[in-house]
Amino acid sequence: MSKYNACLGYDIYYNHFNKTDEDASQSSLKACKKVLLPIKDVPDANDPFTFVTGDVTVTVALTDQCSDCYYRKGGQCQLDSREQFSCANSYGTILLQF
Repeated sequence: MSKYNACLGYDIYYNHFNKTDEDASQSSLKACKKVLLPIKDVPDANDPFTFVTGDVTVTVALTDQCSDCYYRKGGQCQLDSREQFSCANSYGTILLQF
């Protein structure tokens, strides 16, 4: 657990995501709000504000059904009222004859 106190009137305690939270959960910090922020792969200083980043990488894995719905039929992947897959607003299959 590290402490950053360069902000007048505030003490900011921080920890790297891959470290355990045991120290904070069993200390006087237990009552504090916990905020998870994205960080750079390689922090470049001890100042927490130099390694906080707004860049977030998101990976989405589509099911075959959803991929077919979105890419081939132009639809939107949704769940119906029974939480079953539904391809909404799709164009359907277009058959071209030459």
